[in-house]
Parts: sequence; C-alpha cells; structure tokens
Amino acid sequence: MVAQMNTLTIILIVLAAAAALFYLLMKISINRSISKVQQPPAEIPDDMVKCFSCGHVVPVESALEKKGRYFCGLKKSERDELQDE
Repeated sequence: MVAQMNTLTIILIVLAAAAALFYLLMKISINRSISKVQQPPAEIPDDMVKCFSCGHVVPVESALEKKGRYFCGLKKSERDELQDE
C-alpha cells in the first residue's frame, strides 16, 4: 500500500511539473507574439523628414537628400553624443 502511494505521489508531482512547464512555455510564446506587433509610425509634420540612416527627424531645409532618401548630415560620433544626452 505504501509503495502504491509513493508511486502515485511521484506521478502527481511529475504531472504538476509538466503542467507548470507547459504553462510557462505558452506564456512566453504569447508574450513574444504580442511584442512582435508593431506600433504605427508616429506622424511627422510636412516640413520635417526622417533620416534614413539614424531615424532622427530633421527639418527638410537642413536635411541632405540623395536618391530620394533624406539624411541628417551628422557623423556617427556626433549622433552618439546626441543620444547620450
């Protein structure tokens, strides 16, 4: 009788652990799929453009245009300094 109770206890513990593992995996999977949903891009005013290489929004007058793409004109080191501030 004691041997049967020990076996039953072990089976219940294994089933509970499997259920907990399944729950955690499903929760992680759902969180990953939710985080992949992209936010709509923010509205940019007509007199501003987004830099193709770094994403900064700059006025059209000060932006550099090449092949239909706009660039802010900042070097990478200058962009890094702006982001640190």
